[in-house]
Amino acid sequence: MKVKSFLDGYNRFRQLSDEEIKLIPEAGASIFIFYLGVQAQRFDWSNIFLTENYLKMFVGRIKNWNDYYKTKRINCG
Repeated sequence: MKVKSFLDGYNRFRQLSDEEIKLIPEAGASIFIFYLGVQAQRFDWSNIFLTENYLKMFVGRIKNWNDYYKTKRINCG
């Protein structure tokens, strides 16, 4: 429902091709990975949040994202 509403609104301003729509799950996973890289680059030893448990949780989110979109087809319109 959220995805459809977002895409319907987006398509009012710029129509997405089928190929672009197919790339949305991979783009989302890439954003997660990019954000994790930013956190790692800004890490210093006083940071108590970037721990092994946090990394496992964050990588788990990426896996869940990928697993979810393996079973879904994103539709527009």
